[in-house]
Amino acid sequence: MNAKNIFFTVLALFLVLPAVFGHALAQTGGAVTRLPSPVRCANLDACLNSVLNILLVFAAPIYALMIIISGYYFIFSGQSPANRQKAINIFKYSTIGLLILISARAIAYLVQGLTGA
Repeated sequence: MNAKNIFFTVLALFLVLPAVFGHALAQTGGAVTRLPSPVRCANLDACLNSVLNILLVFAAPIYALMIIISGYYFIFSGQSPANRQKAINIFKYSTIGLLILISARAIAYLVQGLTGA
């Protein structure tokens, strides 16, 4: 990974983690009001399940869109092997990504079952 990718990955983590694991504080007229976390998780298992649920909600439409795009490239590739290979790669990598996300859910349930959580 180059430095630009690492920078944006770290930046995204610093922007997302406080919203997921912390409570926001807002000041109103000198008094501090505690805002509840939108994830509402009490422990690590609940947080992991919430994050996986959110990822699955966003991943399903993105996966469908990627399949449509790869079908478009495949149909309109004509005699161009580069476009045909692009369509195959889009389909392959989007399917692998979705399988990784689904297997993450399965691994989380497996770990919870083994540890008795």
